[in-house]
Amino acid sequence: MINKTKHILEESLKKLMLEKPLDKITIRDLTEDCGISRMAFYYHFKDIYDLVEWSCLEDATRALAGKKLTTPGLKDWYRFLMLCMKISHLY
Repeated sequence: MINKTKHILEESLKKLMLEKPLDKITIRDLTEDCGISRMAFYYHFKDIYDLVEWSCLEDATRALAGKKLTTPGLKDWYRFLMLCMKISHLY
């Protein structure tokens, strides 16, 4: 259920981003769009940018799933991306 809720919020975010810029999307917009409570949102994410970060990681993971990272530099780029995401949680 946890991943299902996160994916529902991710879909809602992507839908709303087609309508308006990210900095104009509120937690209320997201929760009303997908019928999830604000408490459920905050159970999974600390803010919208946390959802954006999770969504980017999910998209990258899905895109690279089952693919051999043999292209020179691609494997290093993916590791760098993962490191950046981990570091961002420290600030």
